[in-house]
Amino acid sequence: MFTVEIAEIPINIDNRYEHIRILCQGYLTEKDPVVSITVTEEEIQKNAETQTGREGYDEVSCVFQQIANAIIPFDAFFLHAAVLAINGKGVAFAAKSGIGKTTRLNLWEEAFGDKAQIVNGDKPVLRFLDGQLYAYGTPWKGKEINGNNVRTPLNALCFLERSDEVSLQRISIPETLSRIFSQVFVPEDEQSRMHFLGLIDRMIQCTPCFLLKCNKGKEKPVEIWDQMEMEILQFIQNEQTNDGN
Repeated sequence: MFTVEIAEIPINIDNRYEHIRILCQGYLTEKDPVVSITVTEEEIQKNAETQTGREGYDEVSCVFQQIANAIIPFDAFFLHAAVLAINGKGVAFAAKSGIGKTTRLNLWEEAFGDKAQIVNGDKPVLRFLDGQLYAYGTPWKGKEINGNNVRTPLNALCFLERSDEVSLQRISIPETLSRIFSQVFVPEDEQSRMHFLGLIDRMIQCTPCFLLKCNKGKEKPVEIWDQMEMEILQFIQNEQTNDGN
């Protein structure tokens, strides 16, 4: 049994196998937990039927699923994305596996040098806290193990598509909704699901969303980020104008 702090939420995990503790190194805390997670042997075996069949690894999957449900009342949820902070501004790259999230992290980190920090390469937590949407690192960093136990304001959500030519464009709320639900973990419980859907709505309302048609050989991250930053600034100005009316 041990306690981790994920997205500033202390969570107790009553584990059966050591693999989950090893995975969570770097997130361990002595704080009093506000959430407790217990995975039964039955749940692990049931999960093993569709996962690896190795108990320690399947316990990790079960713990993840339980944490994904448990953090929703704290205005937090997991997103299947890679998050990079550039000069303290966070951008999430979301796409199906194999499209290029890790490629973007590596390409953009190289382009921005010490101005960039990888937050998480696979499953960050997004959380509303004190009116601000933050992206947090988590132990689930992807097979490349990209990530840090840090947080950054989330300033943009960028969906990826491979293309011969590179382009960046803002997308509408309906198009964002058509893309986002394949990248999130929707709870089965009705009350949690309704809360979760409210969080998705808040995120889309307060975060500019983009489609990046990407090509590693032609992509110029600094130019793309300059365009994205201008769009972010315009989005903020429009929000402030609307709030003043």
